[in-house]
Amino acid sequence: MSKLLHQKPLHSPTFNLLALLALLSLLLILGIVFPWGRTSSGGSLFSPSESSSPGLSKWRHYTLPEAAAFVAKNGTVIVCAVSHPWLPFLNNWLISLSRQKQEDKVLVVAEDYATLFEVNERWPGHAVLVPPAPDSQTAAHDYGSQGFFNFTSRRPRHLLQILELGYNVMYNDVDMVWLGDPFAYMEGSHDVYFMDDMPAVKPLDHSHDLPPPVWKNGPPNVCSCLIFLRPTGGAKLVLKKWIEEVQAQHWSKAAATNDQPAFNWALLKSKGQADLYLLPQAAFPTGGLYFGNTRWVEETKGKHVIIHNNYIKGFENKQGDLCSTAHPVDGCYATVVVPNHHPLTRRRLPYPQTRSSTTHPHNTLSGRDLLSPRTSSNSHRHTPIFFNRTGLLPLLSLLLILGVVFPRARTSSASESSSSLSKWRRYTLPEAASFVAKNGTIIVCAVSHPYLPLLNNRLISVSRQKQQDKVLVIAEDHATLFKVNERWPGHAVLVPPAPDSQTAHDFGSQIKPLDHSHDLPPPGNKGRPYVCSCMIFLRPTNGAKLVMKKWIEELQAQPSSKALKASDQPAFNWALNKTAGQVDLYLLPQAAFPTGGLYFTNKTWVEETKGKHIIIHNSYIRGFENKMKRFRDYGLWLVDDHANESPLGKL
Repeated sequence: MSKLLHQKPLHSPTFNLLALLALLSLLLILGIVFPWGRTSSGGSLFSPSESSSPGLSKWRHYTLPEAAAFVAKNGTVIVCAVSHPWLPFLNNWLISLSRQKQEDKVLVVAEDYATLFEVNERWPGHAVLVPPAPDSQTAAHDYGSQGFFNFTSRRPRHLLQILELGYNVMYNDVDMVWLGDPFAYMEGSHDVYFMDDMPAVKPLDHSHDLPPPVWKNGPPNVCSCLIFLRPTGGAKLVLKKWIEEVQAQHWSKAAATNDQPAFNWALLKSKGQADLYLLPQAAFPTGGLYFGNTRWVEETKGKHVIIHNNYIKGFENKQGDLCSTAHPVDGCYATVVVPNHHPLTRRRLPYPQTRSSTTHPHNTLSGRDLLSPRTSSNSHRHTPIFFNRTGLLPLLSLLLILGVVFPRARTSSASESSSSLSKWRRYTLPEAASFVAKNGTIIVCAVSHPYLPLLNNRLISVSRQKQQDKVLVIAEDHATLFKVNERWPGHAVLVPPAPDSQTAHDFGSQIKPLDHSHDLPPPGNKGRPYVCSCMIFLRPTNGAKLVMKKWIEELQAQPSSKALKASDQPAFNWALNKTAGQVDLYLLPQAAFPTGGLYFTNKTWVEETKGKHIIIHNSYIRGFENKMKRFRDYGLWLVDDHANESPLGKL
């Protein structure tokens, strides 16, 4: 007892005083800053809404004729149509336009009110919404979806209305980048100018006539994402035909189309009545050519004017394509390089900024407060909250917290946490397997860092079956290894060498009777069966080991290439096929373990087999956002409301 009484106190009086000051500082921030921000607006301090800025509500009544008159320069308007998820691409596109001194002509046709308010808050008058606003819940940013079809099918109406006002119109999709001034290529006085969407290389002196049909009695394949129109009878005829074709071409899940086929039929049917002009391929290449033919890109260097990032799906994939081919100055994904160099100042980037943000010589917005909306000369300027008298005390309080609490906390724990994490580098697969095995069984998954949200979702479902203690996460990068073991020690292991973390997450049904055979399915047209390699149960037998060895052999014989974009599944199927007579194989019941291509597309089958489903695989779809959205749509995304059921908690 005497030893305990004479122990040194855990906290010194000085620290208690500092801690008290920090606590008071936090209360000051909660009591002064946030109420101050809310009393004037009712909204978030840094996320202005319509209610927070009364001036924003006026944009609901802003009309297309008013907007066109405001932005038109020399009788020309540059139009794009944007929904809120595409704002990062709008940002990137605007940077490239501002380098050509063309940004003042831009009119953003907003496809939702969030886009309308955000653009006009930062760049007043340059966005308009033509009612009714499309349904923002129908995934207007997902290529091939009904929302995307509804989104693009409004385009010819917007363009026709502007033509009727007497303006020239340049239309662009925002997944484009300007490397030069395209108006120099709008030669003559043709009605409609457009670019080819075929990746086949044309001679430099190719014809500027409408390209031939892609198939017999069909239309050409002209891109509807870059169009220049003059306010002539011929151009208006094409747009009216386009509207008719869109109305006759209803979207269906099977067709999953957009408005481009209708545009091509309209061009074909108005040929001879409208003066059409195909732009030079070297200046306006399709993404299938520019990103797929490096030799052609080199041969035509210096001729490229607008690059279209098509022939690829998904935000991350599009950004990756632009970044991977970018040059330091004339880079395609310019938001990363010069985020200030555009009229919207700067939006939060979709991923951490990794490149220099040096001010570009043409940047007219350098030095602007990046959190402030762009204001005109007669606009009222608001003083940022931290730089007025009311905000001075909270600012000092925040500095106290940063200077007192966090440094002290970090010095006591940083070295401890880093040393504990480092041991996982030496953690071996045998050690990990021994740690997690229960009743001689291990549940294994392989995960790279971008898939952590999906791992969390899976762990919740596994824990509901009381099986989570058997889980071993094969981490495909050190970030995953440390993250999982920090929250759930011992349940993740990395088998060196770690794969390339930038490429690990890119993936490049018939109904069976309930009493179907459990034999290996018959081969398909490629000579092998189509068994999924994403859910496998193996016993430690010679037969199972033989399959694994054959699988490894097949993988080694099947090198990946950009053209093939194969996964390890074909090799797994070849391994099963070649060991079928030597190994005891068992096909699990389809009703219990359906593929995503069946479960998410055949409602009748799902209803008929209700109560039999055990594991649902979210396959037959690409992209993180798409997978998470589909899980949410079907009530299978558990993370939002049940993260506490996962051993990892809320990530």
